[in-house]
Amino acid sequence: MYGIAYTNMQAEPGKLFSITAGGEVTIYEVPVYDILAISGDGKTLIFNSTDEREYLIWTASTGAVDLKEHLGVTQGESLGTSFSMNEDGTVITGSEVTVPYRSFYWSAEAGMKIFEDEIELAAVSADGKTAVGTRYTRQNTESPEGDYGMITSRQAFRWTEENGFEAIPFMPTEEDPEAGYRTKSSATGVSPDGRTVHGFGSFGPPTPWGTSTAFVWKGEGIPTPLENYLDAPQTKGAYGAAGGGVVMIHAEDSPFIIDAEKGKRYISELVEESGFDAEDLTLEEITGISRDGSTIIGRGSTFKESTLETTHIGWIIRDYPVPVVQPAIEMVPLDEDTICLIWSPQPGVRHVLQVHNPDGTWTDLATHDASSTEIGPYTYEVAVEDAARYYRVVATKL
Repeated sequence: MYGIAYTNMQAEPGKLFSITAGGEVTIYEVPVYDILAISGDGKTLIFNSTDEREYLIWTASTGAVDLKEHLGVTQGESLGTSFSMNEDGTVITGSEVTVPYRSFYWSAEAGMKIFEDEIELAAVSADGKTAVGTRYTRQNTESPEGDYGMITSRQAFRWTEENGFEAIPFMPTEEDPEAGYRTKSSATGVSPDGRTVHGFGSFGPPTPWGTSTAFVWKGEGIPTPLENYLDAPQTKGAYGAAGGGVVMIHAEDSPFIIDAEKGKRYISELVEESGFDAEDLTLEEITGISRDGSTIIGRGSTFKESTLETTHIGWIIRDYPVPVVQPAIEMVPLDEDTICLIWSPQPGVRHVLQVHNPDGTWTDLATHDASSTEIGPYTYEVAVEDAARYYRVVATKL
């Protein structure tokens, strides 16, 4: 069973309601109206505040804390309007999504890093070492009149402290790839280990985004359009990559997720299944997902027919039944004698690496039980002469 929680500004201050399918209600007295980010473990949230504090960071144990104080930022400084967190909230990124685009990367260990490049950070990996987003290129820099110039390119990237910025190639297009306004992409989600990036690309006339296609990028080559195999045409982008094989997509008309077992599932369907009466509730956008895929957050609105008033809200779906996914194995040469088998773990799942024998049987090589906090990836080394054998990982719920 799973339920929905949502913030409500009808009362002052706003409140966070949690309603389970069994009808149990929990009310948190939090001055909040919009849910902006969620940590990988689903325990830490970042909200818009309805009081003099611009943003709040919240857990059930600590309550709401001023985000600027938490990050060591003075009240006069701008944090931006878009945020993301790693597994346990010890790494936070933020972006100012007005011209000029500016972003920060904060860790509890190293403090604040402000990027000089004009970028927008959208997501950070579970270990906090990899961030992804969009890099902007302009026709010219700041002019005497204060005009920052026309954006000629928007390109998805992956960033690490060690390697810096890595541009993600544009997807193929029939349009002229040299025309900057016809070639755009953004990275909006990253896998827990930072190896897989989700995002969207846009090709077409010089409109804000034209026709968008969600993609997945495995770290090399050209990104693969998600619509080719996930039945998700006309999407705005893949906004997250959960370890449980649940990818969140924001469609043109209504937000939905891609469940590895059940396929395309609209958020409105999940709310209805939870038993929550959502007659006056419109779920407009997904803004985050926990690493195991069981907690999904977003924004929407409620409509009060008696007064014809529309109220903006944030919402949370918890305890979504995530399917077990059989992970793919990647082979990476270590040296002339050794091949490394690599796969990403799913929280709460047992992973058994097996090799196929000539007689048709399978032999277990390694067993790993992935805890809720484990990030991975898992590795296993084999000799080069054994690389041609067939390997698989069998995953089962613990």
